[in-house]
Amino acid sequence: MTINPSTIKRASVILNPSAGQGRLLNQWNAVLEQLKNGFEDVQVYETTAPGEGASFVKELQGKTDLIIAAGGDGTVHEIADAVLSLTENQPAFGILPGGTCNDFSRALGMNQNPVKAAEQLS
Repeated sequence: MTINPSTIKRASVILNPSAGQGRLLNQWNAVLEQLKNGFEDVQVYETTAPGEGASFVKELQGKTDLIIAAGGDGTVHEIADAVLSLTENQPAFGILPGGTCNDFSRALGMNQNPVKAAEQLS
């Protein structure tokens, strides 16, 4: 599936506030501001337990253009797996690195500064 960036207007961020000992939260206002500059609508869903991110993905099916996993590798894995399991109305997928190691986002060449990563996404 080819994604046309100009068609991505609604972004949904699934945020793990516990990832990386809260590292992402320290810069959250600037991250959110950057995302709001790039998308018409940005909604944030905070997880409180493992598996909740996947539940959010199912709820968001057909209601968003882009799902952004904001957290560490565990968060990214859970949400990416849930997005890939959707058989219809599959949104685009993005990452905001906020964990301790962020191996997956590093392998993709993403900036590890969450604000600059948000800029890359938007």
